[in-house]
Amino acid sequence: TPGAAPWGDVNDVSFSAPFRFRAGDRANVLIAPSVRWDGENGTGAGAMTYGIFAGVSWEISERLEIGPAFGAFSELGNTDVNVFPALLVNWRFADRWRLSTSTGLGASQGPGLSLSYKASDVVDLSLIARSESNRFRLDNVGLAPGGVGEDRSLPVVMALQYQPNPGMTLSVFAGAELDGRLQLENAAGAVISRQSYDPAGLVGVSFRLMF
Repeated sequence: TPGAAPWGDVNDVSFSAPFRFRAGDRANVLIAPSVRWDGENGTGAGAMTYGIFAGVSWEISERLEIGPAFGAFSELGNTDVNVFPALLVNWRFADRWRLSTSTGLGASQGPGLSLSYKASDVVDLSLIARSESNRFRLDNVGLAPGGVGEDRSLPVVMALQYQPNPGMTLSVFAGAELDGRLQLENAAGAVISRQSYDPAGLVGVSFRLMF
């Protein structure tokens, strides 16, 4: 229906348990299983997905660590597993400057890329970009009862990160979602609507605690 909202409020809950460990003298292994629940109010277990992001990187020099990675995630609305390649990198190319894989400030799947400047021992300024893809289960009313909505965009943000110790990070960030695209699928998996949207501003606070 022209002008009708394709969905209402969407809730996103995600849990991830990343593990990092050494393998030999120069290799570092990352394994990060996760579980997500994405859906409108009133949806149940049908909004649950699972996945893993994993990779290994090697310390090529004191300034460069790099290696391959991959993500594998189940998808709402079909039985396929979304598998994609990625790259782990941590390159301190100049004093106080670093280009690295970023886990991002949102709940999207997989990493982005971060250019950061170390302003002090506990404060970093970063420019972060990533490809964001969120699929969520729709409720049993509306334009596509029991279907799936999808929101794809390219968020680019500036972040100020405060890290008083290696296990705790507080970030404030602001930026915009670029190249935004929405898709609506019915319960049978058929696409019934596609549309793009103008750049949208975003702002937020993130707190990360690692054990």
